Amino acid sequence: MRAATTLPTSSRSGTCSNSPGRREGKAMPNCDYTPKEMVQALRNVGLERGDTAIFHTGLGFFGLPGGVSGQEGLNRLFLDCVREVLGPEGTMLVPTYTYSLCRGEVFDVRATPAGIGPFPEYFRTQEGVLRSQEPILSVCGQGPQARELFADLPPTTYGPGCLYQRLVERKAKVCTAGLGLNWATFLHHIEEMSQVPYRYKKLFVGEMTDGAGRTSTVRWTYYVRLWAANANVDARALVAMLHADGVCARAGLGRGGLCCIGADRYFEYASTRMRENPWLAAQGPSREPVELERERVPRQSFALPEATGSLSALAEALTPLPRDPVSDALDASLELLAAHESLLLHRFRTGTVVAGELVPERWSCREATLQTLAGEPVFSLHDSPLHVVSCSHGFTGEVDRAELLAHLHLHPRLEHAVPHVRNDFRRQWGLCCSAKQRARLSDARYLVRIDAGFSCGEMLVGELARPGNGAAEIVLCAHLGAPGQFNEGLSGALAGLEALRGLLPQGPGEVGCRLLLVPGPLGLRAWLEQAGPHPGRVILLLNHLALPGPLRWSGPVAGSSLRETLHRALPGVTAAQTEPAVPWQDAWRIGAGPDGVLPALTRALPGEHPRHPYPEHRSSADCVEAFGLESLSGAAQALATALKACGC
Repeated sequence: MRAATTLPTSSRSGTCSNSPGRREGKAMPNCDYTPKEMVQALRNVGLERGDTAIFHTGLGFFGLPGGVSGQEGLNRLFLDCVREVLGPEGTMLVPTYTYSLCRGEVFDVRATPAGIGPFPEYFRTQEGVLRSQEPILSVCGQGPQARELFADLPPTTYGPGCLYQRLVERKAKVCTAGLGLNWATFLHHIEEMSQVPYRYKKLFVGEMTDGAGRTSTVRWTYYVRLWAANANVDARALVAMLHADGVCARAGLGRGGLCCIGADRYFEYASTRMRENPWLAAQGPSREPVELERERVPRQSFALPEATGSLSALAEALTPLPRDPVSDALDASLELLAAHESLLLHRFRTGTVVAGELVPERWSCREATLQTLAGEPVFSLHDSPLHVVSCSHGFTGEVDRAELLAHLHLHPRLEHAVPHVRNDFRRQWGLCCSAKQRARLSDARYLVRIDAGFSCGEMLVGELARPGNGAAEIVLCAHLGAPGQFNEGLSGALAGLEALRGLLPQGPGEVGCRLLLVPGPLGLRAWLEQAGPHPGRVILLLNHLALPGPLRWSGPVAGSSLRETLHRALPGVTAAQTEPAVPWQDAWRIGAGPDGVLPALTRALPGEHPRHPYPEHRSSADCVEAFGLESLSGAAQALATALKACGC
């Protein structure tokens, strides 16, 4: 919602002067209202001395003010009138939104202009005005309550603890000047607290410069809406209810008017109505959000085998896919296994909070190419899914060589391999290539095309379970979220699948066994939150099992008799092949302290090795052809042996 604050063309020049015979305080010839009428209108909507109030402004809609010339004069008039009504003990707040992180720009709390009209920017520059350190929807304030309202705000635009919730708790007032109440973005805070279905939480990452001039990277959550037209803001019905029920006050002024409502009353009233009709403040009609998004961004299809009986068939089919954590390729991989392996699929919608993190958006990339200006291809997504940065934003255009190289990533060691690089929620685009390809880029300019975008989707977790008769269970966990790679993630998934295939036809053992196929650490945490605590549960991560080296146990052994039994039962895993947890396991922690570290079964190089975990890690060189299936099959057999020894 952006307030229109530009004066009508007819009021941008000239001055409305007082005319003889007009009563003081009445509108004058060629003018629509006087300063005194503005003060009275502010009081008529319920504003009082000492109030804290936030104002959304469209001052030009009042018409021509008496005795005022131009936009600067109108801005000064409104500020003076509000200060007269609130008094020195009152606090005036004005949104000075910039959407900086959404646009990939640095937000400077001291200097970034307000992006929503003349009055907010005028107010921002006044003496004694403070600004919240909020890189998307900053608010400026003047008055005794401003500093405390802006202190230690959480990194979120709306929701618990945010500025708008503080306004509710302090019984502040929400006002619109020249605009209807439907322009007040306070509504979006109510929507988030009500968890309306057409919006979701999204993480943005970027830079913010604070009041002392220090620039740092910040991670901020913004409650965004679906792009489908059904989710367009339309609060007219809600606002009509507020007026009809006398909850919101309105006073005319000139050609327009003002509205004012207590933040606490607005919150209580709208929350109640949204429980009755969750789509009340949206255009509608109501639809299932993920379905709406799939209509907007159609699902990509992939050529997959009908039969999945052999490891080689699965490895050759799944390795080339762009299996990003929330993507059509990862969904297709799990759905293929679900159709043939009795895999249960759990779904977690974008924006769901899991252990303090957000389930990300679905990322779709239909095309990524680099061409010469003559149209000759340099490389493309069809050569390797790693040629585009995972979760890159879309971009199409002609760039010079310097700009291209700034967006081009290379593997740190391998000259012939394309690296796997992931974007960390920033608004930026990127491509990847081998060092050999990079050396051949001699043209002055190139054509870049990245047809990619984001949508509300679902994070899938696959579960293959063999229940036990007792209370204990072993959970094997492997991830599929490494696009275009075999040993990273996929090797563990296939080894675990092969190990359980031999156990499933048998009757239940004393100890239960599960295989979780997750997109990454967040998928495991989501499953654990859903499944609940289990004192007899042992989790073992499976990764890097296609390498030729010996099986290794990485991480804790002691502390669980079942874990100790599993460790002893793994063929070839001796004390010499057991080491402390290595850095990649930190991302898989499920709690603080030593108990939060999960052990892993791996064939990776020892943690102290300079090329740990293996030279081809996170690159296009991580492929079936490089490693074969012998080591993976051996790991599956070792797992099956150990599970049986544990009573599975």
